[in-house]
Amino acid sequence: MTTIMSMTPRSGGELARVEVETLADAYLWLEEVRASHASFLLTRKERVSKLDARARYILGSLKAARRFIDSSSAAKSSSACHAYTEAVQSETRPSSGASPDESSKTEGEEAGASTLVPKQSGEDPLSDIVERTREELEAARSDLDRWSKEEETKLAEAFEAAEKAVIERTEAYSAHQIPLLRVEVARLAQDRCIVHVHRPGDDEAVVLCWLLTGRPPSRHDYLRDDSLDAVDEQVHLAVREHELDPKVVSERGADAEDALARDGKRRLLPIRAHLPVLIPDIEWPRLRMRTRGPVLELESRGEGGEYSHLIEGETCELFTGYLLSLRARGLLEIDIQVP
Repeated sequence: MTTIMSMTPRSGGELARVEVETLADAYLWLEEVRASHASFLLTRKERVSKLDARARYILGSLKAARRFIDSSSAAKSSSACHAYTEAVQSETRPSSGASPDESSKTEGEEAGASTLVPKQSGEDPLSDIVERTREELEAARSDLDRWSKEEETKLAEAFEAAEKAVIERTEAYSAHQIPLLRVEVARLAQDRCIVHVHRPGDDEAVVLCWLLTGRPPSRHDYLRDDSLDAVDEQVHLAVREHELDPKVVSERGADAEDALARDGKRRLLPIRAHLPVLIPDIEWPRLRMRTRGPVLELESRGEGGEYSHLIEGETCELFTGYLLSLRARGLLEIDIQVP
């Protein structure tokens, strides 16, 4: 039994210990990590959205406050100026027993000038609020970024550990359980063939992917017949990863689909409903086995062409010959039927 410490945070942030004994256990753990990753992305999106909404609301409130303050300041300034003019005119009217020249320099003028003209400090009355709000929002954004980076680091470690467990379990399974392939070859006119392979169980299918591509698939049930669940929809040959869109891969055609199995940077292959067949030192023709209900159907294509289930006789012999070479090395058992 292989015991591995999961780095995926559960409730309260604690780490959960995962017992990985079988291949299915390893894939189950990997699915749990994917679920945690999806939950993290959703939570981060919600937190960012709430923080942005809060910032927009505060900005709107400050803009509204600015309009009220500017309007009030303008009204007060106009009123003060009017009062100042009236006061000056009153103070400068000639009084009984005084000449106009003397009354123009009375204390009333000086008092009016000092008390009726509003003080202009030049300071923004909202500056304290704006600065405090800016600091609060920056702190909240910093906390969100720090939390996001910590979670991404934990999830990256969890993905690496879970994928390593899948690889280790696949290697262990292949060392003790040799898969059996039952191949049926139907010969047609013009040296064409149709080749069907009985679809193996999930564990055997993972080992076959390991043997024929050098890496395990990213899903335990990758050869499941999705067409039964989506009769009116196109069956994509890639699975959705956080950086991979199956629909985009399908739209780009066979070259993009082939690239899934030839991307050396991937530890696990994000494939579904088909099994690539990578024959050493053979670049063309390309071969793959597509899921067709209870069987896998061999398809081939030449350079620049599309996949076809009508296989040339020479290509069919290449395929079965490669399987026989694996049998000779003790890596699989094969039963070939040619009616």
